[in-house]
Order: sequence, then structure tokens, then C-alpha cells
Amino acid sequence: MPDKILPRLSIRQGITADFPLVKQICADVNGGNDYIPEVWEEWINNPQNLAFIVEMDRQPAGLYFLRLGVAGLTTGWLQGVRVSSAFRKQGLAGYILEEAIRQSRELGMCYLQYVTAQENRPMHRLAEINGFWPVGNFLIYTYQRVNETLRSSMACRLVTTSEFDEAYRMLLDSAEHQLAHGIYCNTWGWKPLSIDTFRQHLERREVYTLTGALKVLAIMHRAEDNSYWISFLAGNTASRLHLLSELTRKVTKNVPAGQPLELMAQLVQSPANEKILTQAGFEPDNPEPVMTLYELKLDNHRKDPDLLT
Repeated sequence: MPDKILPRLSIRQGITADFPLVKQICADVNGGNDYIPEVWEEWINNPQNLAFIVEMDRQPAGLYFLRLGVAGLTTGWLQGVRVSSAFRKQGLAGYILEEAIRQSRELGMCYLQYVTAQENRPMHRLAEINGFWPVGNFLIYTYQRVNETLRSSMACRLVTTSEFDEAYRMLLDSAEHQLAHGIYCNTWGWKPLSIDTFRQHLERREVYTLTGALKVLAIMHRAEDNSYWISFLAGNTASRLHLLSELTRKVTKNVPAGQPLELMAQLVQSPANEKILTQAGFEPDNPEPVMTLYELKLDNHRKDPDLLT
């Protein structure tokens, strides 16, 4: 009986001209509405983003990005793993993950991270096989404009610079910070919520609390496209609900009825957070309401400058 011929897998660096192949590979992802084709040209022209095309028997079969700097100076970020429908269930996702680990080591990274939807069982299984550990689950919720929200007797206000030490201590002591092992998600970017990062949020006037004593705090960022992102929430349960409701009121006041409103909350998963978000008018995002962050500690890393050319 003849030996089984295994398919030949290879990886090459992606180029701008690969766009038609990218559209082909991503054609049936999210019902044909995948974001990777939309960002391909922008990301591939950023030297911090390394794009790769995976070929099976010389046919385009998959792609992925290894992004540098988005999760920290020593952490590689794996994103946009895609396998064409015609090549699935043939081990390509595992091959991609193994290559990303090897490349991250050669680039001198200390860690490799990625997030995946809670329902993506193959990527959870591959994480376990390759020694990744689950840092935490994060809720992805979208605010739905409603006529009435919970009204608080206290309005929201910005945390002041004189309150910085107290606010950061509250952050460090919070169950939310500890549950996520110090990582937070800000506009689809996962990284440590360090003292310097928190100070930057404070200086950009993005850290909020309620009037009166500092018993609760939230981080809310306004992006360039006028979307709003709540990335951290801590304090006692009742105060968190009031602050979240006041932030939604603040945002909706600035967006007239009939105009698009995008207000997202990306918070570490906990029963309390899920209940508070629902009470404040948020709903689980479709199709990925819960994302799991995985991390692998790398060893034997050495820098290979050829990967950056």
C-alpha cells in the first residue's frame, strides 16, 4: 500500500498585492463581512505588523498577522488567523500557531498572546496543546439607546490629578484588576494596565467617578471616529451601576437621536459586570460577546532582524 502523501505547507510574508487572495481566504468569515480585508493595506504598510500568507501545495490557504508593540514591547500579538474554507480541518491553524511561536522567539519576544471567541473550540484546544494559559475572559457589550436609564443622585465627574494615588490604589485592589491579572482591553487592544498607562488615561481626561468621595472609577475613551469605549470599571456594585448609567447619559447627550451611536464596553467577565451592563442598557455583542485572552511565556528567544525586513 503506497505511503500517504502529506500536503506541503509553507509560509511567506504578505504584500499589498495579495489583497485579492486575502478576500478569497476571508470570503466566508462572519458572513462575508470580515474586517481583515478592510485593514489589510493599512496594517501591511505598518512595519510593526508582520503579515503572512500560508500556502498548502502552493495554493493560498490561510493568513495571519504577528503584530509588535500593541500588547507591550516584549509581547508578540497574534491576530487575524484565517483559514480558507476549502482547507479547514487539515491542521493549518495548528501550523500557524507553531510558526507564530517560532517567529516570536526569533524576534526576541518574551510572550505571545492572542484572543479568541469563547465558542472557538479549536483555538482553545490549540492553546492548551501549546502551553498557553488563559489570562481571563472579557465581555464585549454594545450599548442600545433607550429612552430612560437609571438616574443617579450624583453626576459623573473626572478623577483629578490630586486623586491619582488613591484612584490607582483602588484599581490595584479591585477584584476586576486581579481577575484579569492586570490586563485590560481598550478599543480591541489588550495590554497591562500599568501605572504609566493609567496616568496617560488620567491626563487625557478619560478616568471618571461620581461626585463626592472616590468610591468608584471607570475608564472611557473616545476614538477618532467618535465611538466611545469603556475599558475598566471598579468599585462597589451599586456605585458602578450608577456611574455606568451616568456615562451612557453623558455620551447620548452628545449624539443626537437618529445619528449613529457606538458605545462599547470591554470589561473582564464576572457575574456582577454582566448584570450591571445589562441593567445599564448594554447587550452582548454579536457574534463574539465573550473573548478569551491567552498568553504563552517564551524561552530561548533571540532576535532575528530578517523577520523585520
